[in-house]
Amino acid sequence: MLRIAGCILIAAVCALVGFSMARGYVQKLSDMKTLRRIITEITVMLKGGMTLSEMLYRLRQCEEYIAFDFICVAPDSIDLRKDMIAALKNSDMDDTTKRIISDFIIKLGSTDLDGQLSAADMTLTELDENIKNVGENSAAITKLYRSLGVLTGAFIAILLI
Repeated sequence: MLRIAGCILIAAVCALVGFSMARGYVQKLSDMKTLRRIITEITVMLKGGMTLSEMLYRLRQCEEYIAFDFICVAPDSIDLRKDMIAALKNSDMDDTTKRIISDFIIKLGSTDLDGQLSAADMTLTELDENIKNVGENSAAITKLYRSLGVLTGAFIAILLI
């Protein structure tokens, strides 16, 4: 009886791991869409003539954006862009998204307004492409993670019986 209970517990834990991995993939897609909104807001703020520290202050006011560490750097920092990129490197985003956002951060404040706006447009285009690629595979990969979790749990349970 104890053996069966242990097998059921192991199968349940493996299934939960699979569901957790699937949820993480869906969260990754959601984070990319949120990053797209952030870049869009930065574009509007650039057109309004705001400085980088003013933009970060405004972005920190939105609870949805606080989860991104690169927005929450100290506003009185000597080199905001360098601190933002350092915080971005420590985040759990995928490498492609990190590269896209860090390239955009480097260009913020380093060119005139037109250059910054074109950099924002290029960043939005790259993010859209990345979102499309992740979104196309989203349903299949989440189903795969769930199935693998359940099947791994069943396999381990069968081995233990």
